[in-house]
Amino acid sequence: DEYLFHTYIQDICQRLLGDTVNLKDEQIIFALSDQNVANAAFSHNKKDTFKIIYLTEGMLNMCENEDQLAFVLAHELGHYEEYKRQSLHQNTKAEETAADLRAIQKMAKAGYNLEEAHKIAAKLFNSSYISIESLKDPHTNDKTRVNTIDAMIIATRKQVIL
Repeated sequence: DEYLFHTYIQDICQRLLGDTVNLKDEQIIFALSDQNVANAAFSHNKKDTFKIIYLTEGMLNMCENEDQLAFVLAHELGHYEEYKRQSLHQNTKAEETAADLRAIQKMAKAGYNLEEAHKIAAKLFNSSYISIESLKDPHTNDKTRVNTIDAMIIATRKQVIL
């Protein structure tokens, strides 16, 4: 049911955002595509009348639990926050890394299991193959990205302990 999907995803996103943003006041649409490929994205229209966080069924099927889904959503929320801050969504490697860091921080603050972020990242990005085309792609989709996410998890855990 489309309403239940939207409500469930919105509830996870609200938990990730905490009190910083009230999603009921924002114009964010949560969309599900029937594509089998695992993908998620943040986008907006040029007139800025709405923003969209999009997930494929392949991504939902890849996530084994809510904690893994929370990492995917928190990453896209990181793009949303950057867009909101700068009115810009560049989709660069730096922005992707920043969105991963924001995702780990959001998960920690919301009480999600950071080990699950590692697990879904390893599923998505654990490839040692790097092609010329992938070097142009702003998404580092290999073991380097998993290692970076793991470093972010360790750093975040240390901050929480201190």
